[in-house]
Parts: sequence; structure tokens; C-alpha cells
Amino acid sequence: IIKDTSIGMRIAFPSTMLFDRGKADLKEEAQKILDKFWNVIHKSGYKDIYLAIKGHTDDLPINSPIYPSNWELSGARASRVATYLINKNFDPSHIKIEGYADTRPVEKVLPQDPPEVKEKKRAKNRRVEVEIIYYKDKF
Repeated sequence: IIKDTSIGMRIAFPSTMLFDRGKADLKEEAQKILDKFWNVIHKSGYKDIYLAIKGHTDDLPINSPIYPSNWELSGARASRVATYLINKNFDPSHIKIEGYADTRPVEKVLPQDPPEVKEKKRAKNRRVEVEIIYYKDKF
């Protein structure tokens, strides 16, 4: 999903495109998707843009040895995307990462929602957003 913003544009990558559930290692197909994104950025004269990479999870708690909460998972996912782009030679001083866990849902999961509706909403909420910022003072 791509949206224009007042300072640039925001691209939301559903987490299932990039990661396995509860993990922050990029899938092989995620690398292909990020390569396409990089090619577009690279061709656009990327040296004057900034990226805010934002990780989001659903509202289901996670508690693993690696990710004791959704905060760590969301931050790790944003970090993995940032690292991938930095390894493609994107200027690291033009990237910031943010992890929001489940605090900024696209759709709030309600207790009265049927199970299939809850899962659809949770799937929308699990995402990594890349905000392309055109103005240094807004970064």
C-alpha cells in the first residue's frame, strides 16, 4: 500500500511478505521485494531523501527468548529492513528506525469480532512501513 503524505510518501509492506510469523529474518522473497524498492529509490536520485522505517505488530503477545515482547520484534524488523538497504549503499545517516509494537493499528481488533475478522485485522496491523521523506527538516 502506497500513500502520499505531507512530507513524502509511505509504503506499507505486509509483514507476511517480509518475515515469517514471530521472526525478524528477511525471507528470500522479501529480499527480491526490497531489491525492487531499492532500484526505484536508486534511480530517483536517492541522495536527497530520508527513510523512516517503522515496524508494527499485531496485538497478540509474543514471548520468545529472542523477542520478549512485540516492542523488540517490531524494532528488530525495522532494523532488518534498514540494514538491508544500508548494505545496498543507502546512506545510514539518512535512515531511522522506529518500533511501535501494537500501538498504532491500522484496524483495532475488538473483543466482539468473530475469529476470522480478528485475524484479518491482525494481518493488516502486522507491517513494516517505509516513509520516504523529502525534507531534511522533517526527518
